Amino acid sequence: MRSWFLSRFVAKTKTLKLGDPGVPKTVVGPLITEAAVKSVHDRVNEALDHGAQLSTGGADHGQVYEPTILVDVPDECTVSTVETFGPVVIVQPIDTAEEAIEQINGSLYGLTSSILTGDTYRGFELAGKVKAGAVHVNIPTIDEEVQAPIGGVRDSGWGRTGTYSMADFTDLVWINVESGQRTLPIA
Repeated sequence: MRSWFLSRFVAKTKTLKLGDPGVPKTVVGPLITEAAVKSVHDRVNEALDHGAQLSTGGADHGQVYEPTILVDVPDECTVSTVETFGPVVIVQPIDTAEEAIEQINGSLYGLTSSILTGDTYRGFELAGKVKAGAVHVNIPTIDEEVQAPIGGVRDSGWGRTGTYSMADFTDLVWINVESGQRTLPIA
């Protein structure tokens, strides 16, 4: 099953247009800074140095990093343990949905996740078990709504965007002021 999925996934990934996000057909645009590109590249190279296999990608074109698929990535590699914020995917075979949920929830992070399944009801049922700020069923993690309360859990951040932002990042303090000299009653 892994080789069937992986070959189709790699083939599709290779068709993604890279470049200027202002061009409608572009799917993968630039990372925010050259430092971000270097960080992604360093993490991919570390995984490769530790025995991971590169299925596609792994190079940059200026600030655009190729969509990269890694397999056989050791658990101790940074790309396996930290949010990379770049177009890098690790393909790892897992036997059961419960094992997948356990692996997801074992991470320190929980920004967003996707469950891809032929059984939408089962995907919805599993989504309730995932510890993440957003869980998408049969859609990618980038399908967000700006008016929705978007944000992560655990080490992926605090608070939510949208109408909830002010409340999440504000401490309400009640302040009473008396403008003149006031004598308090003493018992």
